[in-house]
Amino acid sequence: MVRLDRVRRNGRCRICALRGGGSSLRRLMALSIAIGNRAQVLQNRRFVPLLLRIGDSLVALDRRRARHVWVEVG
Repeated sequence: MVRLDRVRRNGRCRICALRGGGSSLRRLMALSIAIGNRAQVLQNRRFVPLLLRIGDSLVALDRRRARHVWVEVG
């Protein structure tokens, strides 16, 4: 498992674990970032938010929150 902020551009992954406090977890869940969901990283450049495709949705996630999401690449 690796942190979401470490997945390269166009990388596909499955969300395995979420860390952080209650409000942070609620925010992630509201963005469809939940255990078991599959995601594709469309953008992962330094100093800008990550851009993800989860299902039919595009999600922008700040790097601080991305560090709380653990994924399995592939």
